[in-house]
Amino acid sequence: MSNAVDLKQMSLEQLAKVKRDMQIKDAQLKAAVEVREELSAAPVGAAKYMRSLANGDALAINNVIWPFMYTAVSDVLSAGGGQQQISFQVTQEAAFIYTEMVKVVYAVDFGVPSIEYINPQDVSGNGDANGLRFQIADGDSSRSFMNNYVPLDQFGAPNQPFVPDRPMLLLPLQLLNINVINNNPTRDFVTFFIFKGYRMRLQGSQDLVNLVTG
Repeated sequence: MSNAVDLKQMSLEQLAKVKRDMQIKDAQLKAAVEVREELSAAPVGAAKYMRSLANGDALAINNVIWPFMYTAVSDVLSAGGGQQQISFQVTQEAAFIYTEMVKVVYAVDFGVPSIEYINPQDVSGNGDANGLRFQIADGDSSRSFMNNYVPLDQFGAPNQPFVPDRPMLLLPLQLLNINVINNNPTRDFVTFFIFKGYRMRLQGSQDLVNLVTG
């Protein structure tokens, strides 16, 4: 049975549809050739992600970048000058892009005993952790990101996270230190620091971005 089409028997509307179908197929073939050329030129580390995208799997980008957070928790910081260096280290799996920081502070009273969440939104005066100061530094180079210790009360409330001037890239295995000091004369504190951002695999990431945006 022949699949031949007699164009002479078609109406102008049918001919226009055939023309559109041919143009679409031509564009699809051209796009497929261009994608295959990208794949053949891609480094080995990026090829598996690009191949997934070429097959229509946009979720492959989640293998390169995904939401993440690191936490660092202090021991009890004693009143009158207690201090501690707490830290987190990026794992070897991927880099970490830090985009915002949130703090959580508890006041500890061993006499009662009790532990009280310091709510920054409490305007009655109980929402302050007066005397708590902190400084952030790179653990590998000891480079500080602040010229002095700054009051923790002014940074990182849960309803208003601290956002650095630009996202900070921490490489795999890089260490970030948070130095905390408690100059409150009477209250002991425990502090939590939550660094939010994204994990990103560096190998092949730029090739994937070029494929998506190029």
